[in-house]
Amino acid sequence: MKKFRHITGGPGFKAALVFIVVLAVFPLITQESYILHVGILCMMYACYASAWNLVSGYAGIFGLGFQALAGIGGYTSALLAIKLGVSPWIGIFAGALLAMIAGAIFSVPCLKLKEMPYIAISSMCMGECVRLIVSNLVDLTRGEMGLWGMGDFTDIGPIIFSGGNRISYWYLILIFLAIFLLIVNRIVKSPLGRALNSIRDSQPASASLGINVISIKILIYMISSCMVGFIGGFYAHYMQIMTPTSVLGAQVMTSIVAMTLLGGLGTMSGPVIGAFLITIMTETLRILGDYRMVVYGAMIILTIIFLPKGIWGTISPFVMARINKKAAKK
Repeated sequence: MKKFRHITGGPGFKAALVFIVVLAVFPLITQESYILHVGILCMMYACYASAWNLVSGYAGIFGLGFQALAGIGGYTSALLAIKLGVSPWIGIFAGALLAMIAGAIFSVPCLKLKEMPYIAISSMCMGECVRLIVSNLVDLTRGEMGLWGMGDFTDIGPIIFSGGNRISYWYLILIFLAIFLLIVNRIVKSPLGRALNSIRDSQPASASLGINVISIKILIYMISSCMVGFIGGFYAHYMQIMTPTSVLGAQVMTSIVAMTLLGGLGTMSGPVIGAFLITIMTETLRILGDYRMVVYGAMIILTIIFLPKGIWGTISPFVMARINKKAAKK
């Protein structure tokens, strides 16, 4: 029983598990293609935000180039499928591996720079470098004309992905989300998670306690990069068209940051809450075009002012108090 409690963690993780169960039965309620598409995008961004939250929220490494790591995973899987005919099921693993290697390289500035503004700027510049490289490799990536023709995931028995079957893609991204949350929860509840919190609070103090700050930074960056690399590959074969601007642009990173801050930085359920709220809001406000970025900025500002801990970060103490009150009565 104690082991089970250790795995399930606090109310944030339990709330996320309940939400995953709801998502699992949702296609039984409606099979409307557009609704399922929006839900798939919500879960995809929840995966992105959860991976970035692992680095920024728990380790305090405020990197702003994660969209490049997702793009590396996506372009790798897509090019392997187009140029060599490699199955997407193999391609997403190859993309995740390459993204993990790139994540180790991206972590280098974090080893030398300790102040958040410098880390943010350096990682943002590295992300922009990746976008420019992909944009200019026209013979390979077709640049801003877009990369297409990567095809659907290969069907597995009765599970059909061909033809853009929304339900199959729904459950695939749901499995990714559940696995990611389990990984993050396991890390947070482990000695590695306690080391991450120590590094976030004070790197010199962590080093004085015998924590290998450099190794842990590289490790957590690689884990998070691998996660977003998988989702980049999923995006490539689900959307079946990629351009440097739509995949590697700064607006992608802005969305991820906004989702995490809105939901609650350094919380388990926060990134999921923020991803669903902002993605649904984005679809609702699509008529505004690029002015949606103004809404993102306004939401970040308002969240910092009125909900500095995000939605879940604000309500979780009340949830914990209620749980403790019930436990005391028993």
